[in-house]
Amino acid sequence: MTVYLFAAVIFLLGASLGSFLNAAALRVVAGEQFLRGRSACPHCRKSLRWFELIPLFSFLALRGRCRRCRELISPRYFLVELGMGAYVVALANYFIFSAPGVPPFPFISAYFGAVAPYFNAFVYLAVGALATVIFLIDYDTKLIAVSPLRLAALVGVALLAAESLVGSGGTVPQIFSSLPFSQFLLALAAALFFGLAWLVTRGQGMGLGDAELAGALALFLPYPGAIIMLLAAFWIGAAWGLGLMLFAGYGRKSRIPFGPFIILGFAVALFWGQFLLPYLVPLI
Repeated sequence: MTVYLFAAVIFLLGASLGSFLNAAALRVVAGEQFLRGRSACPHCRKSLRWFELIPLFSFLALRGRCRRCRELISPRYFLVELGMGAYVVALANYFIFSAPGVPPFPFISAYFGAVAPYFNAFVYLAVGALATVIFLIDYDTKLIAVSPLRLAALVGVALLAAESLVGSGGTVPQIFSSLPFSQFLLALAAALFFGLAWLVTRGQGMGLGDAELAGALALFLPYPGAIIMLLAAFWIGAAWGLGLMLFAGYGRKSRIPFGPFIILGFAVALFWGQFLLPYLVPLI
């Protein structure tokens, strides 16, 4: 019972974080300061009261409409809150309630001892929050914010280097030999793959932001997580694109942002990569 109560609490906290991230992304797209100002209806611009800001419940209680102007509110608000709540619960289950098959930073986990699961969960919560904002901005503008990505990449490199330092004997040759080169190389390969696609298509098929996004996220996935991330991204993207062509009138030349699919592929690789790995071994 305690576990379920804890899961419910962190789900609501995750949904609240999703509400904030969605508002932040919308304000960034609108050119506003995301830490200032009150939430308002996107149609009548009336400020929302506290009971209209309860994640998930307010949307359901108001049946997806503004309380004042009665205009429909995009289901995006509900879906982002639901998705972020589910992501936080999945992190808790993966890192705290059950031991993952391959810890992302095993030596640091050993060094932090009992708090290691919480450390790992916090790292991936931060990565997930950043990825969510990038997802939403890319969906709205078809542009990826690269500055936060470069910061995330630096954090990923620092964590991998720290893992090598903690897990080695302390001498330069030992530190160098224990560096997770496979993880670095896969991250570089992921970035180069999209960079090459950008070059070949002259920016029409992929953007350089996709290359930086794939490379940064790959740093946070143990081998061969980056490969699973890319495969999942293309599968999800292909299914979504086919659906848009069949039901939304999209054509072959319609522009669809690919960043969101890379981020969804990252989640698939993180939580289900070990389950999918046996089926993908012939492809790796």
